[in-house]
Amino acid sequence: MNGLPLHPLLVHLPVVLIPLVALLTVPTLVLRRWFQWSAPFTLGLALLAALGSWFATWSGEDLEARLGESSALLEQHAQLGEMTRNLALLTLMLLAVHVALFWHRSPVATRAFGENRPVVHTVLAVLTLVAALAGVVVAIQAGHAGAQLVWLGAA
Repeated sequence: MNGLPLHPLLVHLPVVLIPLVALLTVPTLVLRRWFQWSAPFTLGLALLAALGSWFATWSGEDLEARLGESSALLEQHAQLGEMTRNLALLTLMLLAVHVALFWHRSPVATRAFGENRPVVHTVLAVLTLVAALAGVVVAIQAGHAGAQLVWLGAA
C-alpha cells in the first residue's frame, strides 16, 4: 500500500480486537442479564478479530517471502502470529457454539447444575474465557517479537 507492506497495518486489527473480545467475553458469559444484548456484539467483534488475525498472518507470510530473510526471532514471530490466529478462531468458534446453544435455551442447555447454571454453559464459558485470555497473551508476545524485529533490525 503506497510502497508500505500491508502487514504492519493489518496487525492492528487483532491487536485491538482480541483484548476487546476477551474483555467483553467475561460479562457476556458470566452475567446472564448481559447475554441477550452483548452476545451478538461480542460475537461480531470475535469474527472481526479472527478475520483480522487471518489477514495479518497472510500478509506476514507474504512479507516474509518477499524479504527472503529469516532469523530465529522472525520464525518465533511467525509461529506466535499463527498461534494468535488459531486462538482467535477457537475463541470465535467456542463463542458461536455458546451463543447458538443458549440464545433460545436449547434442551441441552436446560440440564441444570444447581438452579442457575447449566453444566454445558459453565464448561463452554470456561473454555471460551481460557481461549480468549490465551489469545491476548500470545498476541502480546507476537507483537513484542515483531517490534523487536522492526526496532532492533533483527530480521
